[in-house]
Amino acid sequence: MIKIPPLGTQSRLVLKAQVALDVMSSELVSLEADATLNEAIELFVDRGIRAAPVIDDAGRAIGVLARVDILAYERTIRIRLTDPGMAESFMGGLDRVRVADLMSPVVYTVKPETPIEEVLDEMRQLKVHHLFVQDSQGVVLGVVSALDIIELIDLE
Repeated sequence: MIKIPPLGTQSRLVLKAQVALDVMSSELVSLEADATLNEAIELFVDRGIRAAPVIDDAGRAIGVLARVDILAYERTIRIRLTDPGMAESFMGGLDRVRVADLMSPVVYTVKPETPIEEVLDEMRQLKVHHLFVQDSQGVVLGVVSALDIIELIDLE
């Protein structure tokens, strides 16, 4: 519920979180490097997510695949599809392209105890909508998204 203050009064936004752990979603959806592009697309659509870490066998993030990576790949392929014979090749190619081929090897992370102000600063500086939360061994525990933070804001 949004409270609208009377005219002439000051309101302020209050974030009901102290550290990344308070905000993160621990229901993390991840991908394996050898998953196909088709599997990744199905996962993104079915779960309604925009990005997922690519995890190794030990649970550490080795990269990130985002919708923007998939769109960039699709655009590159579309440019190459000026030859009608290439279109058929592409349609069967979704099962040949691996997540490891498209993922970004850069993973932006914070620790569970990172103050929420630092989380927000990181997101702004890096111009990203999510940061992955990892423990001291590099195991990904969850994700903090901009939407997670917005949902914890109260208007007073």
